[in-house]
Amino acid sequence: MAIDAERAVMSVYENESLTDHLTDKPATTLLKWCEAQVMALLDKHTDKTAFEADFKILRRLTRALNTLAGVGMMMDLPKQQIYATEIRDLATQLGFTVTEVQTTAYLARLPELEETDQIRELIQTIDPPEMPTEFI
Repeated sequence: MAIDAERAVMSVYENESLTDHLTDKPATTLLKWCEAQVMALLDKHTDKTAFEADFKILRRLTRALNTLAGVGMMMDLPKQQIYATEIRDLATQLGFTVTEVQTTAYLARLPELEETDQIRELIQTIDPPEMPTEFI
């Protein structure tokens, strides 16, 4: 059975638990990132079972990003660190390289970030933008 790309993307936008801690603008940022990751998974997988396994991890990662960026300021440091560890673990399972140093630096900056910057910087912590080739 083939992978239904449209259904996968629509399920991201219809799943309120992926953005329930965010206001509209940060939620849109997170959903667009998640959609791009779904498309990358579709490019990576031809096997529906393998796709579904990674898609499940992506949804868990997106929920953790939503929670840490959306309500992380209301958490004590140990709880923030639990979410940061979960994010690192899930992101690593999807092939991202994320270190404890990166997530610790994000947590240190969290109090000074505006709401939209909280999700944008957290996404960049696990998925940094590619450097233009003229700088490599």
